[in-house]
Amino acid sequence: MKTHILVVALVFIACNSKKADEQTPEASRSGIHRTMIQGIWWSHDMPQVAAFQVNDSTFYYPDHFIDRKYEIKGDSLFVFFEDNYISSSAIVKLTVDTLILSTDGTEQVYTRAEPLP
Repeated sequence: MKTHILVVALVFIACNSKKADEQTPEASRSGIHRTMIQGIWWSHDMPQVAAFQVNDSTFYYPDHFIDRKYEIKGDSLFVFFEDNYISSSAIVKLTVDTLILSTDGTEQVYTRAEPLP
């Protein structure tokens, strides 16, 4: 009986460790680092111009010629605008080439313009 429990426990541990190995750092929702989100992001809704560019400390919106400071906490993105307005979005998915943000229940898909260095 103890042998069966031990075998089941080992199989469970092996399966879970394999799943963890298969995930890329970009897929980890609990620890998104700001370097993962940096780059130029395009939206299919705005094919004429990039939706935004993320640098180390700012979001740049080329259609408005403004940049704003931002912060990432867990899987949430906060962009700070004038008049103390803070735009908050959940980072639903972040991979090398795809960013999906959910803002007020609406998901927006963005594609990275260039690969990460």
